[in-house]
Amino acid sequence: MIPYIFVTLDEFKNIFTGKFSLYTYIKALVWYLMLITIVCILYFLHIKVPKTECDNKYYSICFLYPYLLVLLGIYLIFYLLKDIFIKVPTSLPENSSMNEDFVERTCVIIPCHNSEEIIEKTLKSIVKHYYPESIYVADNNNTSTPQNDKTKEICEKYNVNYRYISKSSKINALTELMKEVSNEYEYTITLDDDTLLPENFYIKENHFVLDNKLAGIGFGIKTEATKSILKSCVNMEYTFMFWGKFKSKSTIPYINGAGGLWKSNLLKKALIENPVHNILPYGEDSWNGIILRLNGYKLKQDFQNFVISYIPDKLYYSFTKETDVSGFNATNIYKQRALRWYRSGIAKLLCEFYVFMISDKSNENNNIFLRIIQNIYKRLSLITTPLVIYWIILNLPYLFYYLSKIEINLMLILYIFFSIAIIYFVILIYLIFYKLVIFKNRDDLKFSWNTILVYPFFLLYTLLLIIIAFGGVILYYIPFHVDFKLFRCYKFEEKTFEDIEIEPIEVHIDEVDLVIISDDEEPEIEIIIDN
Repeated sequence: MIPYIFVTLDEFKNIFTGKFSLYTYIKALVWYLMLITIVCILYFLHIKVPKTECDNKYYSICFLYPYLLVLLGIYLIFYLLKDIFIKVPTSLPENSSMNEDFVERTCVIIPCHNSEEIIEKTLKSIVKHYYPESIYVADNNNTSTPQNDKTKEICEKYNVNYRYISKSSKINALTELMKEVSNEYEYTITLDDDTLLPENFYIKENHFVLDNKLAGIGFGIKTEATKSILKSCVNMEYTFMFWGKFKSKSTIPYINGAGGLWKSNLLKKALIENPVHNILPYGEDSWNGIILRLNGYKLKQDFQNFVISYIPDKLYYSFTKETDVSGFNATNIYKQRALRWYRSGIAKLLCEFYVFMISDKSNENNNIFLRIIQNIYKRLSLITTPLVIYWIILNLPYLFYYLSKIEINLMLILYIFFSIAIIYFVILIYLIFYKLVIFKNRDDLKFSWNTILVYPFFLLYTLLLIIIAFGGVILYYIPFHVDFKLFRCYKFEEKTFEDIEIEPIEVHIDEVDLVIISDDEEPEIEIIIDN
């Protein structure tokens, strides 16, 4: 395996083997010329800056650094105090049983691909909670017939429905199955092929009954009990991510693709409109969220049901051949995040900005000023951090010039060391507070002391991956995948009375009384219908 940074090996091959249309290559060329022009203009402007001003500029940054640390500390304290007053849901009781009628009106769809090694474990966890006849496995590949794996045999073993779809696409598999089941089942659970339902899985229908604008509920994600520090760090990251979503008072941005409960008719509509079908290569879960929110629907986060999903056990590529066990070929954290997840998150920022600013009817906050603040806080931070880093890279010659003027001494070394140590210990205090105070009654959410000590370094690694993902978006994702077709109306078609199909029924009329009171009045007709 040859390590790569901004693109995968397959993406690199696609660029240079003519896999894209002529229009796409022309669009990419125009994009690169525009980027080169912008960089040259910025660099030319910097060359004009006198060195004395340059000195003052970097000196002021160093001078402001302690104040920035103070602001960070104040923000974290405010954030922690705010969370004290939010009630954390208790763990689900064991042997909980869901409402039988609700279970009968719910189906489970599992898109899979070359999954014979993992699908049995997934099905075994699901049949404990749902009837086999309501479980559908959507096997998808780029061949007209199923491949020589045992997925179909395993499905037959558990008496679940097996469907083969001759196109290797998760969203296509979901869409085809939703067209089949949406009229039969009111609710649909979607799960990845490597995702297990927990033993004490329990969810209520009343979330949807109390809010007719609720389109779906996302499950939390965690891995099985493990001694791996890397997987424990990812578990901790997931816990904070889903806790942040759970606290949302209006709607969460999207439901993670690993697992969620949906209103079947709304999920089908969102999947049909989803641009991942023919424009984007992945990110169907986040686009489902965008489309549903544009149509005025809400999404919620469950903080009691945590499905058990695959988590890569490597930070980066190994030099031996990697096997695609699960996770849609995400064999390491680098490939999963930098070349997939974070790319999609950065690329859809303009659409997210549109949702929050204009068409998000499900947002309870109608104050346009607060919406702007919310959008900056929740979305633009994902793009401003990489921009700052790349701006620093652009300024490296000036930074080196400034550093050459500094006399390296013990005080400077201590200043740098203590600055890093302060940030590290602030993060540790933050994590310890959550372990001992916020999540004290949730044994399933607590993390080990070893994980707490290592987690700040994991955060630093994810920041690096966001920066790399930003480079991948600029150099590959935008020129070769983002199209003007993305920025269109995703409104669901409203059916008129003429569009509604009404089945004919037989009506037996036993008696009709016609009474005309006068020539000027409408006749009164009384019809008695035999039930």
